[in-house]
Amino acid sequence: MRGLDPGRVAEVIVTYETGDGGRKGKRGSGYLITDRTVLTAAHVVADAATIQLRFRADQEGAWSADGVVVFKAPHIDIAVVSLMDTPDLPPVPTVTFGRLVDADGELPCSMMGFPRFKLREDAPGSGSGSRFRDAHHEQGTISPWSNTRQKTLSIRVDAPAPDPDPEVSPWEAMSGAAVWSEGHLIGIVIEHHASEGLGRLTASRVDRWHEALSEAEAAQLALFTGFPARREGLREVRVPAGRAEQREEAIRALLSAERTDSDVQPYRFLDADAPALERVYVHQRVVEHTEAAAPEPVPAEDILDRHRHVLIEGEAGAGKSTFTQRVARRGAETPGAREHAVRIPAVDLTHGAPLPVLLRDSVQRRLGGHLGTELPRDLFESGGDGDWLLLVDGLDEIVDTAARRRVISIVAANASGPYRWVVTTRFLPPHELAPLRDAGLASYALAPFDESQLRELARRWLDGNPERAEAFLREVERSGLRQLVRTPLVAAITLSIFRRDPDAGLPTGRPGLYQECVRYLLSGRPGEEERRAGLLRAVAQAGGSRRLAEWLYGARIKLLTALAHNTLTADTPLLEEALRWIAQQADEATDFLHGWREVVTGLLS
Repeated sequence: MRGLDPGRVAEVIVTYETGDGGRKGKRGSGYLITDRTVLTAAHVVADAATIQLRFRADQEGAWSADGVVVFKAPHIDIAVVSLMDTPDLPPVPTVTFGRLVDADGELPCSMMGFPRFKLREDAPGSGSGSRFRDAHHEQGTISPWSNTRQKTLSIRVDAPAPDPDPEVSPWEAMSGAAVWSEGHLIGIVIEHHASEGLGRLTASRVDRWHEALSEAEAAQLALFTGFPARREGLREVRVPAGRAEQREEAIRALLSAERTDSDVQPYRFLDADAPALERVYVHQRVVEHTEAAAPEPVPAEDILDRHRHVLIEGEAGAGKSTFTQRVARRGAETPGAREHAVRIPAVDLTHGAPLPVLLRDSVQRRLGGHLGTELPRDLFESGGDGDWLLLVDGLDEIVDTAARRRVISIVAANASGPYRWVVTTRFLPPHELAPLRDAGLASYALAPFDESQLRELARRWLDGNPERAEAFLREVERSGLRQLVRTPLVAAITLSIFRRDPDAGLPTGRPGLYQECVRYLLSGRPGEEERRAGLLRAVAQAGGSRRLAEWLYGARIKLLTALAHNTLTADTPLLEEALRWIAQQADEATDFLHGWREVVTGLLS
């Protein structure tokens, strides 16, 4: 298996008529396919007045020859150039052409050419001030299932720096380079799509040439290059088993870990043996944001079958995280599911990295020891359309409003991409969420529990015992908590208290239960350290000191207690009360801090 030979890589130098009597030049790449012909891209040699092929420039054994086009197929963008007056050269080994065996995975490949970003000043040792293009050997990977309609190869490559001229691609003149895998020629580079970024190239696909060429054209191409006259003559090129198996193994490990993690209650409760979430989960309902006067609640899980992307809002404790856990578990338990649901804390998308890297790092960090293997760094790049359902939870928990806007823009910008999105958040100003709705996310709000849901939750929490469930509901009524426990989190906290000691009774009224809820909200949530770090960053960006930020984080319970008291006795808006309390209690002045209202709003979220 010989494969790519750098001595056979051609720099293709073309001149063409401009129409006003002058000439211009352009460049491309090619490959010496036989001892008399070079295979390149058709657009490189289109309308050529002269063609020069140069090999091993400024190296031992350098040579060049003029050429003439003897075959071209513009619809698949390939051409063959015949060399004239070649030096005495030994015969070159025959090239074998390959066809890809479709598989879910990535195929390593290599190519060599003369792209614009390899343009250099002064040939080595010449001192002439001339410019030259050096050769570039690129190792890439191909996803066989990409570009199925265009019938081309999509090649992921290392991205070069952008060209100083924004109208010019740094990959210019890489067109015509032969693409190799497993020692077989499988494509010819033909294009760089700017919309795909600098890390992608497109190649004409060898195993699609037979269907695109007439029988006569295929015979011509075979005559000039040794290309098999029939498709059966192409050699099979397979995705390495290790890569495909590694991806499958990683997905199996991820889903197993997601299933295990999704059974854990999203909050730590008073009793250490709180039942698994799956055992006590009660199907939730949502209400669509619509102009209808009173839209009917619908099962929350049904909306995923109605819409590609969904935005779900809800008050604190409404069950947003619980819903994402339920969806993730359901997806992990569905045999042969094409779509894989994973939970992503929204704060994990605030770090500066490409989206696939952020997703992988988030999952690796969250699932930790539940994973039996290291996840590949390109795991979230490799799937086809619809492979990943991303459950982005807690958008409101990003304290820094600028960072929150960035995450919103990431989701909105990728709504037309390969991922499905479900975003959960507490209620935020409509204008802040507008980009998500504009990007096509259907908007819903979680509905509170009705009487039947609350009764079902009590029965599940209390070991399926209907008598204990009724006793709990009577105690709720006696304590004046009926309206409060319609919120799923408050209901779960109340059940946790009752389950621990049914004879002790429940806290009486809003203040008693409020104290229990505050304790859970401030100490029971996962990711509390990330929230603290986010608050410290937000205070610093507003111009506040580290000391002020640490004090504010530590004063949350006192602040919330004061707000709870004041909201029962005053009509002042909650934010204004919070700002007034902080100004009175803090050792440092806060009036001059830029964006301080947004910082405090984030703290209360």
